[in-house]
Amino acid sequence: MGSRKKIALTFHYSENWIAGSYYVVNIVKALNSLDDGEKPKLYILLSNRSGVHLLQEVGYPYIEFIHTNCNDDGFWSKYLRRISLKFFKKDYPLRLMLSGVDHVFEGNDQFGFIKNHYYWVHDFQECRLPEFFTPQEAAERSALPKKIARVSNATLILSSYDALNDFGTFFPGYVCKVKVLRFASSLPDFSSVHFNEIKKEFGIQEPFFICSNQFWQHKNHRVVLGAIKILKEKGLKFQVLFTGKNYDHRNPGYFTGLTDLVSDYQINDWVKFLGFIDRKVQLCMAKNAMSYIQPSLFEGWSTTVEDAKCLNQHVLLSDIPVHREQLTYNVDFFNPHDPIDLADKMEKIMSGSTTIRQANYGDNIKAFGKDIIAAFS
Repeated sequence: MGSRKKIALTFHYSENWIAGSYYVVNIVKALNSLDDGEKPKLYILLSNRSGVHLLQEVGYPYIEFIHTNCNDDGFWSKYLRRISLKFFKKDYPLRLMLSGVDHVFEGNDQFGFIKNHYYWVHDFQECRLPEFFTPQEAAERSALPKKIARVSNATLILSSYDALNDFGTFFPGYVCKVKVLRFASSLPDFSSVHFNEIKKEFGIQEPFFICSNQFWQHKNHRVVLGAIKILKEKGLKFQVLFTGKNYDHRNPGYFTGLTDLVSDYQINDWVKFLGFIDRKVQLCMAKNAMSYIQPSLFEGWSTTVEDAKCLNQHVLLSDIPVHREQLTYNVDFFNPHDPIDLADKMEKIMSGSTTIRQANYGDNIKAFGKDIIAAFS
């Protein structure tokens, strides 16, 4: 076997956008599914230690963690890096640690010495739904793809062909390279989590649906509440569990507006807002739900949908182009602006008429690993 390909991955953990952290974790897990000879050496570039356990738990055999901030290093390494920066204006010890690395995912000026830089843009929501952003926020979000579009030796990674269409529409004449890399979710083992215990802990009443999204306004929770109201008025008893961080910096009143709506609709007994909960607990809930509900108005490539595919779980899915691209089985699509349509689909699920197709999602994970190797070439 020849020498292993060397790839650097930047990792920033944030509960405000957990999907970004999971994206890198899923890359590492997908690469770990490959035969040993295909596995590259990975260098994880850390600005801090938050969330590192998610990567360590993967057990990837060829991995090294590197602090991009020299203040987080041990005494002698910190000393040498400070001296190098002070007198030479360059972090030569960092360069030495990354010797032979030709590919960096989410590169920046700090890694200008690495030949090939790859950038992931998850979606172009600010272009398609500008009403959800201030002009300044939209400009900040578009700054990276706008910059990359003009750089011929940069590679833009997109998660869907729907996003590729958007990139061509909103950034015509781009000269960068573009690769579509549809990610797959590698879920943690949650077999130690027992549903009967969490059912009691969280006061879950069966039957129930689950909606796992951050509480951002484009996630469109209101249509779910409207559907619940319709079904409540029909005398149907069930719950919908909502998980995710309940704050949207773009619209701080969004979550309060939802809780007010629950009160107005008098559906408190049908709704549970659980907040940001342990990933394994959330997956155990999802496995025991009647179905996921994913009502989003816009996505780049939905982590929720990939989780559902991995669990062989059904999804009630908003009918938008990227969702049609992402899921073709175990799904019922609904108009994201029509709570009656969603209510009808939820009632169908509760009737027990839905059958689940069992698929081997491990094939998706391995294919994602091979696609990563092909993309970083």
